[in-house]
Order: sequence, then C-alpha cells, then structure tokens
Amino acid sequence: MEGMILKAVHSYFFPPIDQHTESRGLGGFPSAREYWYSHALSACLLRQHFLRIELVTDQYGAHVVMNLLKLPYDSVRVLPHSAAGVGGHAWNSIKFLAYLEQDEAFVHCDTDAYLWNPLPREILDSQVFGQSIEAVGDFKTFYSETLEEIRKYLPELPAGFSKFQSDFEGNYAINCGLLGGTDLKLLHYYAKTTLLILHHPKNANGWETLMREGNSDVREQVCAAVEQLNIIVACAKFHVRPKVVLEIGKEHLQGPSPTLTHLMGPTKNDSTRLSKYVELVKREFPQIAGRIETHFGQR
Repeated sequence: MEGMILKAVHSYFFPPIDQHTESRGLGGFPSAREYWYSHALSACLLRQHFLRIELVTDQYGAHVVMNLLKLPYDSVRVLPHSAAGVGGHAWNSIKFLAYLEQDEAFVHCDTDAYLWNPLPREILDSQVFGQSIEAVGDFKTFYSETLEEIRKYLPELPAGFSKFQSDFEGNYAINCGLLGGTDLKLLHYYAKTTLLILHHPKNANGWETLMREGNSDVREQVCAAVEQLNIIVACAKFHVRPKVVLEIGKEHLQGPSPTLTHLMGPTKNDSTRLSKYVELVKREFPQIAGRIETHFGQR
C-alpha cells in the first residue's frame, strides 16, 4: 500500500468529432459548452485540494484541455480508444484504464462531480473508498433489475457476483463518482476484472444484444452496475471494507452537500443548476470561462 493520497485523476474518452459539436449533447449534458463548464469546475476544484492532478484521455481531449482551454492539469496521458478493447459499448472503460495507469495512491473523480472541500484524513489514508453506499429504496430496485440483465447477457463474471442476492436484499454497491485509495494492488485488480467483464470474448454476444436498438438505457445501466458492484467483489476478495465519503441518501446526488455534488441523469439537464455552475466558473475562473465561450459558446 502507498501513503496518503496526494493525487487526483480525471478520465474521459470522447465520441467521434462529428458527434460533439457545439450544439449536440456531450457526457449527458445538453451541449459541449455545458460539459466543458462541468469538466473545468471539477478540475479547478481538484486543483485546490491535491498536490497533483492528471487527466487520462484521448487525442481530442488532450487537445482541448491543453491547447484550447488550458485547464490546470499537471499531466495529461493520451490513450487510444483501442486500448479499451473491442467494441464501443462500454462508456466507462476509460476509468479502469486510468486506474491501471496509476503507480501511487490516488482518487479518481468523475468530470461531473465537484469536490467542494478537502477530503478528511481518514478517507485519504484508507485502503479503498467510494462516493456513497447504494443499498435501499430506488437503488435496491435498480440493482435487483440490473443484476438480472447482467446474469442474462454476460456469462463471464468474477466468482463474487454469485453472492449477490437476486432481490439485492442485504447487499450493497458503491457509487464510483469518487473512488480511490492507498491499496493499488486491490484497485488494479478491480480495474482489470471490470475490463474483463466489459470486454471478455465470452460476453461479446451479450453486449451485442445490449447494443441493439431499444436497449441503450439497459446497456448504460449494466455498465454502471458492473462498475459499482465489482468494487464490492474486489474488496471482498482482499478482505477490505471500503469507506465512503457520503452517507446513504439521494440528496447527495440531487442537492447540495458540503463535501461533494455529483450530477447524474436528469440533473445534467437542470437549467437552473447548470446556470449556477456556469456563473461560478465565470466568477472564480474567468479566463477559463472565456476560453470555453470562445471555443464552445453558441455561435
């Protein structure tokens, strides 16, 4: 295990250039402009809390953050899309590739998550931690339904998946909007096994079925559930109980938190919320905001 976490990591693979013009949505946001305001806000906040911040991305992402927007990363690693494996079904593959690139304790933060305040020492010293536990209410329903899809379509799964109850009773998952720790062996194992689920040849037919028209929502849900269930499987293998930054509760995803806000699903299209974050970037980081407007503002 490494020492206390001093490094934060972002990651993102971008769709083909003709799919993220100024007027089209990106990353669940209504347009590239809103996406880049979110990305910039997340990066600038990480800059305040960590000694080093890094982006793992593709050629397009590197060009935007280094040449156009000049976001405050200490380093940018460029990976080809082919590094994720065959097929474009798994939107989150880049995260696990980014984990494998790390050789020191780290925290990975999604580009739609905003760390308002420093993480407490007990989190930064922990072997593994995630954003929050998901186990009750709507979360329970989501995982019980998605587990059925995972077992139906994906035959190649780590042994630990068999321990999850079909109704998810007594089980839990970890939201990975924020994920990290000091135990690199565990985190690398988690990344490798998750990539195997996403890209193993025995799962190819299942992903092909999920890619068919009408199944896009299910595919998105399966990708998210694989990510957030497999961290539990990996931790169990290493006999580690992960810590969490936030307590159970949807309010941390939908509303304000003194520590972290993670935009998910429809919250990325909440015009009032997005305007608030845009104005925050304009006020606190005006030069970056100006560059976003120059390159991604409405024409």
